[in-house]
Amino acid sequence: MNIFEGSRRIAKITAGLWITGFAIAAFNVSDTAYVTYLVPTFNAAPVLSSDDSCPNDSYKDYSIQNTKTPSGTDVNITLCFEATDGFDEGRRLVPYKIATDSKLIWGSDKYSNEVRDYAKKYISNFRVNVADYERIDRKGNSRWWSQVKEGATIMIFGLVFLFALVHAVGWIVRGFMGIPKGQDSKPKI
Repeated sequence: MNIFEGSRRIAKITAGLWITGFAIAAFNVSDTAYVTYLVPTFNAAPVLSSDDSCPNDSYKDYSIQNTKTPSGTDVNITLCFEATDGFDEGRRLVPYKIATDSKLIWGSDKYSNEVRDYAKKYISNFRVNVADYERIDRKGNSRWWSQVKEGATIMIFGLVFLFALVHAVGWIVRGFMGIPKGQDSKPKI
């Protein structure tokens, strides 16, 4: 065996390990769906967000973790209690209470204890709308598929890089050693 044959074997083993590693990773990719429910006003029904955004002045709660849809998709839910307009001095605040006698809405900034207490109480009664399960499942599958595609892209570029590196090193070594292309040793004269 010569150095070129050994190098090709090492390159093949490296490529095989690279592919095996990505195959194992592809089977272990999480299909967890990360979703955001918007709560637009005080005690309003939650609305599944299409883009998972939550305005900066709104309160986010991440306490609903590791739940499942009926079909088995893992779900991590963020509740976004949206700040609303209509408060003194044009401020946007998160509503946390309505006075029953005057219909006056109380609001505070997203870091206040009142908003946190309201959010805890709201979360204790929160249930995922049955109509949302299909969208959540699709979101989990879409996330899984995008991660697999990203991994496959990295794998392919890694293999192309390895192929180019092996050929470049072989070309350089052959050039310095005076070995013709496609041969592993100098021709005997």
